[in-house]
Amino acid sequence: MTNAEESAENPAVKTEVKPAVKPTVKSASQRAKAPKKSALKKQELLQQALLLLAEKGFAALNLRDLASRAGMSLGLIHYYFSDKQALLIEALQLYKSGFIAQLHTTLLQADDADQLINTAVQVFTAIATEPQSLHRLWYDLKAQAMFDTAFREVLHQTEQQLIDLCAVFLNKLKHLRGTTSPLSPLDLYLLLDSHLQYAMLHQGEEKASGEWLAGVIRKEIN
Repeated sequence: MTNAEESAENPAVKTEVKPAVKPTVKSASQRAKAPKKSALKKQELLQQALLLLAEKGFAALNLRDLASRAGMSLGLIHYYFSDKQALLIEALQLYKSGFIAQLHTTLLQADDADQLINTAVQVFTAIATEPQSLHRLWYDLKAQAMFDTAFREVLHQTEQQLIDLCAVFLNKLKHLRGTTSPLSPLDLYLLLDSHLQYAMLHQGEEKASGEWLAGVIRKEIN
């Protein structure tokens, strides 16, 4: 016999009616804050990932170490990044976008050719001599892309941005000097990139000192 039937036969028996549970309705401001908070959390995680990648490299990176350093659960790490590949790609994009934007602005502020060249020299010698430079991630990605096609798209995109930056440098130099450099943007990119990698691989050795790199850059650009 159902509660309704029992109630009909015996008026003393009352059917308990529970109040309806009202759904929680978030305000517009709460809904707007949620994606922003999530984006900030991801940005914070990427900053920690950059430091860990620069310290250990991609091959030795352990997501549990990253979770511990960032004070987050491993599950939250996987919520933002499907795997280590996705993490490296986004971390590099974050670093390179900031590096390229800052260098672009700095180059455009140069008032004469000497200042322009000095700026480029200072930037690259600082990278080459900095212990655990974040720029090592760039060469880590290039090595990974040799074997894993998942990295090649972001590699090609970043390379093109760097080549475009070299074009900005050469155009600025032409404007300040009134003469055209024999180097193409691709030539300049390959020159700087290869010498910087050599200096970073031999960091601390006299043959690849900051003074050596500065001399090479000045000689090739001049």
